[in-house]
Formats: sequence, C-alpha cells, structure tokens
Amino acid sequence: MCAALFGAAAPAAPSALQAAAVREIHVRLSVGAGGPESARFLSFRPEGARLEVKGQRTSPGNPPRERNPELSEDLLLIVAVNTRGAEVYRVSRPDPRLLRAETTDESGKLAVRKLYRESVEFWVALPDDPDLDKVLFFHPEWTGTAFNLVPVGEVELR
Repeated sequence: MCAALFGAAAPAAPSALQAAAVREIHVRLSVGAGGPESARFLSFRPEGARLEVKGQRTSPGNPPRERNPELSEDLLLIVAVNTRGAEVYRVSRPDPRLLRAETTDESGKLAVRKLYRESVEFWVALPDDPDLDKVLFFHPEWTGTAFNLVPVGEVELR
C-alpha cells in the first residue's frame, strides 16, 4: 500500500477538487452476524469489518473539502486511490459506527463508554474520477504521541 497513506493528512490533489461532478457511494460496513435492524452493540472497535458498495450515484458539484483536517479516534479516515495505487482524495468523517453511553457510578461520577454498532450504512462523496479504483477506510488510533491508522477495510469501485 502507498506509504504516503500513513503520514500526516495530505490535502487532496487540486485536479480532484475541481471535478465537475461528485460520485457518491452507498457503503455498508458490518461485523458479526447482525443486520442494520439489530439492537446489539459492540463495546470494542472492530477492525477487519466487511464493507460493500450498496449503490452509487453521480451529482454535479465538488466533493467536500476540509479546511483544517485533523485526526481523531471518533472519525473514519477515507482514502480514494486510483488504478496506479496513488492517493487521489482523502477525507475524514464522524465514525457512523460510534455511539456513546454516559452513565453514573455509585458516587455520581459520570462515566463515558464507547459502543460500536454491528452494522451501518452511509454515503461517501468522492470526486467523479473514472480512474478511481478503490476506497480505503481507516480508524485513527492515538498511541499517546501520534496517530496510528488502523485499517478497517476497503471497497472496490470497478
């Protein structure tokens, strides 16, 4: 995989940002046996999830741009690569799997627990570039000094 993917967040290529159209892909991300109607939740962040493209659509416009991209453990990092393996577009978005549970303990102290849905569906906006080959999904994990990009999975666009 491209070594540049694991460096600091790079801005998207200017040609990709000036596309005349946006390709939106409908993605289903799941782990475990439950479906989207399942009421079960995982108390850990699952890597190696199954991803599939449920549909695609094209609309006029440009894909969203982040003014000051920053990584966080509450985000998914989404990277589109072309047929040559070069990064074409990068964007982060709130992790659609993530739920927060806030409870109090016996002393009244607030405790926050992260829960992850077993299955979610969401849309990702990309430049409408016919050379796009796949989309990679990463979960940023803070090590105490830097972010490690943990692969969640990928989808083929061809």
